[in-house]
Amino acid sequence: FLIAAKLSLKLIKTHLDAVREPMRNWNHYSQAYELYAYSLPITWDYVQDRPYKGDTITADRRMYLHFYYSPDRALEDEKAFNNRMAV
Repeated sequence: FLIAAKLSLKLIKTHLDAVREPMRNWNHYSQAYELYAYSLPITWDYVQDRPYKGDTITADRRMYLHFYYSPDRALEDEKAFNNRMAV
């Protein structure tokens, strides 16, 4: 399954800072979608309490973090921000 996450989350910020520059390389550009895409395999600490068995499962789980960057949308957002600041 896929979920969207806010850029302000610590997990997202940590990994985004590491891939921000390499992501904007032409190797990661999708001409069909007109955006940059970068996938990064990460692990996270999984904890599950099982009250019926009276134990807790802890393990590392694998997850893929997908980043997308659209230069067109970034330009539109910057223009909108500048217009709001000028008023």
